[in-house]
Amino acid sequence: MAMDENIKAPVLDDIDYSASAKKGAPKGVSAPVLDDMSNDYIKNNRKGAPTGVSAPVLDDMSSSYTPKEKKSAPKYLSDEEVIAKFSPEQKQQFFILPDDKKKMVLNYTRKQLGVPLEPEPEIKAPILDEPDEIQNFEKPVHELDYDEPLTAPVLDEAPETPEYVPKFGGEDVEKIKQEAKKQAVNALEPNQKDQKESLRMMKELREQRERADAKAGFKLTIIIAVIGCLSAVLFSLFAGGKFMNLAYKPETGKLTDIVAQYSLYISIAVGICSFLLITGVKALKSLATTVFLLFTIILIFPGIIMLTQKDGNMGINAVLYGLSVIGSGYTFFSLTSNNKINLFFSKKY
Repeated sequence: MAMDENIKAPVLDDIDYSASAKKGAPKGVSAPVLDDMSNDYIKNNRKGAPTGVSAPVLDDMSSSYTPKEKKSAPKYLSDEEVIAKFSPEQKQQFFILPDDKKKMVLNYTRKQLGVPLEPEPEIKAPILDEPDEIQNFEKPVHELDYDEPLTAPVLDEAPETPEYVPKFGGEDVEKIKQEAKKQAVNALEPNQKDQKESLRMMKELREQRERADAKAGFKLTIIIAVIGCLSAVLFSLFAGGKFMNLAYKPETGKLTDIVAQYSLYISIAVGICSFLLITGVKALKSLATTVFLLFTIILIFPGIIMLTQKDGNMGINAVLYGLSVIGSGYTFFSLTSNNKINLFFSKKY
């Protein structure tokens, strides 16, 4: 692009400008005077540059520029300074308040004013303690006399240990041992005798108690023998159907007929076994126990069926049947579980 040779640079503040031309710089071009606003600003030859724009005067220092001052931190206000900001009415109300309320009002007012509630403590340099004076102690000097001979300290002489002299000789020791053995044996013999005596007495007491139980067992055996016989008689009256008009209905079962037919023989067998108990023979006790077990089973079944097949007199039949069952059952359980009856049949006493 060809430069216009008629363009000259303006003079800056009328200062003589002298500079050596650089190599390749355009000739006949002078710098524009920036503060000379009388002439129109030379248009910029660039494409699209604004027209009618003048450059500002850079060296016009008529207007003074002062930067914004830095905000200082709020200072603490004393109580008097805070009270001075109150209105007369506020002061009257303030002085009426108690001391603690006054302090609260002052602190609240300081918060509203944006000042600290307490004064900042003064920062002082710490005072170091003065160092203690160092005392110099002189070490004592001990002068030794090397001419005198060195001697070890004299220790006390150890006491002589007395020789052990036994009080008793060998024969005396043996005698003492023999006497100690005799005393120990004599001390044990009464204890053994007492134990044997106590065992013997306990055995005698047990035998006496068992002898008394055996006698009581004999009496109980007589009682259950009588009860067994009564149970057999009552069963014969109930099951026979020929006594006291205790007959059966016309139509009965075959089992009922058999029991009713042999009821007398069953009653006789039960009665005999009951009386044999009085003898105290253990084998007869076992036989009687078996007989009463079977007799009780017969009374329960078919005994209950026989009761329902009776023709009239149900009250008498029920009493006879009930007493027979109770007597037979009591006799059987007494023979099997009563300890006194078992002692009677053991024949120890």
